[in-house]
Amino acid sequence: MELKIEILKAFDSLELRRKNVECRLDQLDATGFTNPEREGSWSVNQVLAHLSNAEFGTVRYIQKKMQGMNSLGQRNFSSKIRAQLLKWFLNSPVKFKMPKKMPEPTNDLSFSELKMQFDKNRAMLRELIESFPQEDLDKLIFKHPFAGRFSLHQTIVFLENHYKHHEKQIDRILVSVENRG
Repeated sequence: MELKIEILKAFDSLELRRKNVECRLDQLDATGFTNPEREGSWSVNQVLAHLSNAEFGTVRYIQKKMQGMNSLGQRNFSSKIRAQLLKWFLNSPVKFKMPKKMPEPTNDLSFSELKMQFDKNRAMLRELIESFPQEDLDKLIFKHPFAGRFSLHQTIVFLENHYKHHEKQIDRILVSVENRG
């Protein structure tokens, strides 16, 4: 039960991060959310759409993998090292290309629609965590496109680090758009 509590704490931390970003963005004029930092880069709405798509895809992937738990390996030293390396890379100033399997984010949704999408995704994620079998919490349930397989806890921690990585991008975009007037 202890590991499930740790996973829920990681989820709560992820959710708090999202709420803080949304609270900050709620204070701004949403009309600038579709303007990119520079030509060929993403807007705030595109970054949020990417984050939402990544979370939705992660939940769907885990739901699919839950149907074949017996074939999954256990969390091990290698997955711990890969998780730490991924965290380090996401916290570094290095920029990454989005995995080709991910849909290119668009400006089609408004900020309020994106918030509703996040609400749905997070409700699905919380339900998945709460319903996840206790005896399978150490299974390598998620496959990151570059870093390999992770347990549920490692996956939630990755999602927060991913969100934090893009939070810096959102801040850069907002400064750039504000400076252009």
